[in-house]
Amino acid sequence: MEKKNTKYKTESNLSEPLEETNDLLNDNDEESNEENKNFNKFKKNLKKPGKTLLVKLFNNESLKDSDLNSLEGLENKSDQKENGIIFLIFDTVNNSLSALKKIKSLYPNCRIKFSYYKIFFTINGLTSESDYNINKKIIMDYVSSISMANVLYCKFYCKDNKYLGCGDLTIDTLEGLNKLISKDNGLKDYKLDDISGSFYRFNVKKNT
Repeated sequence: MEKKNTKYKTESNLSEPLEETNDLLNDNDEESNEENKNFNKFKKNLKKPGKTLLVKLFNNESLKDSDLNSLEGLENKSDQKENGIIFLIFDTVNNSLSALKKIKSLYPNCRIKFSYYKIFFTINGLTSESDYNINKKIIMDYVSSISMANVLYCKFYCKDNKYLGCGDLTIDTLEGLNKLISKDNGLKDYKLDDISGSFYRFNVKKNT
């Protein structure tokens, strides 16, 4: 449901990310210089940041509308779930990083993560003469342009120095994932120069 007089849209159907970075733990620093020092240290240990944040609040706490409205570049947010989880989607990675720091300052007991969304893809047309990095860049640039998401990771599966015809990539928005795997918009299958293939939701095997 869209809220009035706010600069973001509300989306209630945002799901859990397939992968997430490390937790940002609470330090409860009193001095701002110490907070900045710890935050900068944390950023050095981060995997690549993305545009989507996952915030988990505790003890029935919720993000105030006034605080949400103060976050620059906030485009969408999910409804807060019963377990205290809420997703925030930003227009740029820089704004997402700034919001991460601000939210942690305003809600020191929360936990916060970048949400990653993993995609499996097939790739046909690669030979022993195909350059790995050139073709990887072709895939990454294409996915970024059609999904409007940042491609954070991408790899081709290989064995015995041979391409296996598939790989996986990780992007930073759920909307981008849904665009790529949907059969309705014509983006699920791709053809780029000498390579072609299809995108699929990455299935994580769970130990039973």
